[in-house]
Parts: sequence; C-alpha cells; structure tokens
Amino acid sequence: MVYSPSPDAATVVVDGTTIGAIHWAMNDSRQLIVWSEPEAKNRLVVIASDVASRLGWRFVAREEA
Repeated sequence: MVYSPSPDAATVVVDGTTIGAIHWAMNDSRQLIVWSEPEAKNRLVVIASDVASRLGWRFVAREEA
C-alpha cells in the first residue's frame, strides 16, 4: 500500500524507518504538530526544531495532557 501524506504533513523517515510526522497548521498560527514513535521522541524533537528554525519559527515541545 502506498501512503501519501496530506499537503499539510511530512512523514519523517530516518534510515528507512518512519519515526514520526510533522503537520503544518493550515491557518496563520505558525504551528507545527509533531508526532513520534515513543523511542524516537528525542530525535524528532531535534528534527522539528530544525524545521521550525528554517521557517523562522521557534519549536516548543509540549508534554501530552
């Protein structure tokens, strides 16, 4: 099965393994919604921080409620 992410998302693949996804808010809120496999959380935080920085944004990790 071929998976195509929606236009507001990017699947994060490292060494051939999907470790999470980053979704862009479709409004003007300048937010990234980040999901990761539990064991890849730290690695995805680094990647999301880099993406935010390249967009001129700041990434702030939030703990799940």
